[in-house]
Amino acid sequence: MALYDPLTGLPDRALFADRLRQSMARADRRKGALAVLVVDPGALAGDDAIMAAGAALSERVRATDTVAR
Repeated sequence: MALYDPLTGLPDRALFADRLRQSMARADRRKGALAVLVVDPGALAGDDAIMAAGAALSERVRATDTVAR
């Protein structure tokens, strides 16, 4: 669990950065594209809102995609 956020169970910044580097390299090799969506709920968002957003996004992406905090 060292690479996962304890609140949401989502990958943390370190794991996200690693997966992003891998995805960028893969896209470059395949001459493909890559998309990154950044959602910033702000400092005032509570834990419940952050957990709900993470869960909602996780349910709507492919199994090979990464939702991270």
